Amino acid sequence: MKLSALLAMVCAAWVCAAGTRGQTIEDMPPVVVQTVPQAGTTDVPSGESVIKVTFSKDMADGSWSWSSAWKDSTSKFLGQPKYEADHRTCTVRVQLEPGKTYGFWLNSERFHGFQDKAHHPAVPYLLTFQASRAPAAASGASAPTSNALKGKLINWVENFFSQNYRDITARKTLEWGSPQTTPQGNLAIRYKFLATIWNKDRLIIEQRFTFTREGKFISAETLDKHPAVGNHPATQPATPE
Repeated sequence: MKLSALLAMVCAAWVCAAGTRGQTIEDMPPVVVQTVPQAGTTDVPSGESVIKVTFSKDMADGSWSWSSAWKDSTSKFLGQPKYEADHRTCTVRVQLEPGKTYGFWLNSERFHGFQDKAHHPAVPYLLTFQASRAPAAASGASAPTSNALKGKLINWVENFFSQNYRDITARKTLEWGSPQTTPQGNLAIRYKFLATIWNKDRLIIEQRFTFTREGKFISAETLDKHPAVGNHPATQPATPE
């Protein structure tokens, strides 16, 4: 059965049901209301990235369907998908190849894992986007080694922390990502850490820091933030030694 025929049958069932009783939002299936990257984007930075899909209703945790739109259309997942604290936004970390076009069916004719808490399957949604091509190296310039570049970026991030985020009174590094080059030729690195806020709340925060090649700060994008659960290594004072 074609997907269009399946959707037509689902819609017909809703119409029939509406003839016998009033409809409520709770009766309707969830739909995709936002994606990051947006469908049709052609310049998503290659390398490590995060895909976010937001639905119109609270969703059942631990259930999803990320399926191929065509052969080899999906990316490598770096860990399992998960829902954010709003229970509507599903995120997954991925590895994107430069210049490749990706396609994901979020639910499909065969797979219906995205469901709301009442187990209504979400309306299928096709998410397509293209990763940007890696910018060419500057003529005559030798690129720094990966370890040297990573060390430089870590130092820039630590310097940024020493001058900002006064609410973070203690911090413990959990993971550093690999250095990435943005489509604009800037440098970025992912940083995951355990933070203590005002000596009270403990959060696990994951951010992507972007700098110019000269080390000038551009942005700090929060990829994930949630309360720390269970045992974690003790945090250290946030002020550098």
